[in-house]
Amino acid sequence: MLWKILKFAYFTVGFKLRYWFWKATIHSMGGKIGKNVKFYEGVRIVGSSSGAVAIGNNVRILRGVTISTSPRGRIRIGNGVHIGEGSVIFSGEEIRIGDNVIIGPQNVIVDFDHRFQDLEIPINQQDVNGKKITIGEDVWIASHCVITKGVTIGKGAVIGAGSVVNRNVPAYSVAVGVPVKVIKKRGENTLTAS
Repeated sequence: MLWKILKFAYFTVGFKLRYWFWKATIHSMGGKIGKNVKFYEGVRIVGSSSGAVAIGNNVRILRGVTISTSPRGRIRIGNGVHIGEGSVIFSGEEIRIGDNVIIGPQNVIVDFDHRFQDLEIPINQQDVNGKKITIGEDVWIASHCVITKGVTIGKGAVIGAGSVVNRNVPAYSVAVGVPVKVIKKRGENTLTAS
């Protein structure tokens, strides 16, 4: 009986409380949040400007996820998205995540990097280079991947665990490696080198 009460408190009451907390917080930042969004414990969302974060319907954001923007950044998360534990999504420009995307645990998606060319100025005082990231609908990003600035991952693509995505991945491709390479198309049984 005690287990049922604890389970009800965590899964039912906890989800509702976290939903209303994040709904109020995101709305206060000028953002939007859809219906039936489940926030697990330890989620951190920081929007540094009005309307920086928008989250669709039926999204699951698991434990320890960080969603953050710089003052210029924008993050748009579609409907039916799953974001795995410990993942970091950080925008200095714009990150768009399509509907029904699965982002596994411990992934890093960042649309900018630091300039470092000027030896007279500390790196943390130099500007950043940013470029939009687009993740199409129905994409699966396995665990421990890094998605870098300027990348488009096409609809239905699969990114293998531990990959560094520093170039575009065509729709319905399976891509793996450091740096990422397409090894086959979904539905094919044979590997290709490209």
